[in-house]
Amino acid sequence: MSANERWDTILRSDKLKGENVWRKVLKHRVYDGECWVWSGSISQGYGRFNVFGFNTRPHRIAWAIFKGELRRGIVISQTCGKRSCFNPAHLFENEYKNLKRGSSSPEPSEIDWGRFWGSVAKTDECWDWIGYVKRDGYSVFCFRGKLLSAHRFAYRYLNGEIPDGLHIDHLCRNRRCVNPAHLEAVTQAENNRRAREQKET
Repeated sequence: MSANERWDTILRSDKLKGENVWRKVLKHRVYDGECWVWSGSISQGYGRFNVFGFNTRPHRIAWAIFKGELRRGIVISQTCGKRSCFNPAHLFENEYKNLKRGSSSPEPSEIDWGRFWGSVAKTDECWDWIGYVKRDGYSVFCFRGKLLSAHRFAYRYLNGEIPDGLHIDHLCRNRRCVNPAHLEAVTQAENNRRAREQKET
């Protein structure tokens, strides 16, 4: 039996669900809002944990214990956009992990839109992003294994393609807003000019 086959056997057994395994994982948990951030070894932004002689990622262990079977070839992604997060409530199966590099960008599925709209709070004007937000105030949406700015995702799939070299400016000056009516594609120079005007007012 190969190493991959032995690991697959462990994932499908109750051995991984033993309390000792999860207790060891939780020793490395650090709370960051609703996220459970891994404080142990990190590789490419993901947590790294050795279990039964195999190096794996803690969010995959969390999925196997609380969500169910890890299907071969399926990538487990985080709705919060943090690779080091292993909160089971933030995990989902990424159904687009096998897209070939260089392929054209496919349309979002109902699942994608469900996750997107689930992180939007609409008001009479702005559509505020209530999902993960970076320290600079911009929102983040995990789409097909990639972390995107939520407002750029909204513009691309609700307004149309973003012309090469252009940036998406918030007309409302609210960085969390994903209302396509408040977004405009502009040059970097124009974007900077508007930002300076905002600071001066």
